[in-house]
Amino acid sequence: QTLGEIVRDPLLISEGHSRFDVVQGELAAAANLTLRDELFYRVVPPDQSFTDNYAGIFHFQFWQYGKWIDVVIDDRLPTSNGELMYMHSKDNREFWSALLEKAYAKLHGSYEALKGGTTSEALEDMTGGLTEFIDINEPPSNLMELMIRGVEMGSLFGCSIEADPYKWEARLSNGLIK
Repeated sequence: QTLGEIVRDPLLISEGHSRFDVVQGELAAAANLTLRDELFYRVVPPDQSFTDNYAGIFHFQFWQYGKWIDVVIDDRLPTSNGELMYMHSKDNREFWSALLEKAYAKLHGSYEALKGGTTSEALEDMTGGLTEFIDINEPPSNLMELMIRGVEMGSLFGCSIEADPYKWEARLSNGLIK
């Protein structure tokens, strides 16, 4: 459905952007973008809206092979029984996250392809930066120092737990809940 068919008076961004806006789909890294305006508006260019010269298309930028590339999509989003199927905003009139995920799915060939991706890959594609994987089962002795330094330098952090799809809210030996 087009956004105008989903909701009356859709908005790209309503009242700013926040990590709490997002009901996650396959693109968990998108919430991290909201923490830094310069990253958010690099990926979600601010020169587009539903009012000024609206043509039913949006563009997003991703870092690929050493340069920023533009991905253009239309305003149709997959729905089931009138509800968005993938990532969406808690505000039913705001669509930046759903459109961003659609553009990222287009970049990778399909929504299904996003299921095999990692937070690290998505962060690199959305920041142009480098990521480092740290296995928490074998952390470096200076992990806390590295994290504090990273925060001071404005680094973004993501984490994930390999979860058994048949167990929900299982407590791990380190106290984390998956």
